[in-house]
Amino acid sequence: MAAAQISNAELLRRAISNQYILMNRNGQLMVDPVQLPDGVTYERTDITSQPPPLMVPNYTIRNIIGAIQANDEDLLELALSCPITQTLFVNPVICSGDGHTFSKSNIEQWLVRPNPGANFMTSPSTLLQCGNLTANETLIRFMREIGLQPTMRDQAPATRRLELSTILKVVPKILHIDGQYSRKTKEFLLLYLQNQRADTSGTKILLTAMINSLRKNLGIGEYKPSIHGPSHGGYKIYKSKSKINKRKHSRKRKHSRSHKHSRKRG
Repeated sequence: MAAAQISNAELLRRAISNQYILMNRNGQLMVDPVQLPDGVTYERTDITSQPPPLMVPNYTIRNIIGAIQANDEDLLELALSCPITQTLFVNPVICSGDGHTFSKSNIEQWLVRPNPGANFMTSPSTLLQCGNLTANETLIRFMREIGLQPTMRDQAPATRRLELSTILKVVPKILHIDGQYSRKTKEFLLLYLQNQRADTSGTKILLTAMINSLRKNLGIGEYKPSIHGPSHGGYKIYKSKSKINKRKHSRKRKHSRSHKHSRKRG
């Protein structure tokens, strides 16, 4: 059966059957999964080698575990999708700089494109330096076991895309689960939603509501389409500190010059 034909309910059933791949040494689902340089993910507390190797948080594995624990097929599909395009992962690689996973072709295109809201060679999820790209071997193994095709030699794009309606449906669930989803994951979901264009007025109202719910949860200001919307790149969450500081510095210089002129005239 092709990946695009597997229902979400069947994907969840297969994920539960193969959750042993995501377990620690004690036979429990991992709580703090980290990826080592060999691409394999372990429970952080299971790593006892000295000196400790480079450990990168594996947020995708954490989100898959959260979906299994919540028995939620929509959360599982979201966890198995590349955040850039919201299509199923193809050749998934993890950024060592922030622990987020992307389809290899998507992140490579991102790193070389001119981004108005990001610096060169930064992760689209956090705008931190992306670092090295390493195959997410545990994710690849898990996807194969549940009947998906996570690796392709020709880098062909995945055909199965996560529907906007599904994403809007999972936002309240993510916000309701305390501690499971990192701030970085929520920020990337916010960035993706801010780049979407609603096809109906009802969807637009719901989209704006979910964006504001995420922004409120993250403790940032209200959504303003003129600043954060898709026509402006969609990648601005916060106001630019450099521009704010530049304006402050400009006001100080202007005040200083006017003060000097008034002293001369006196």
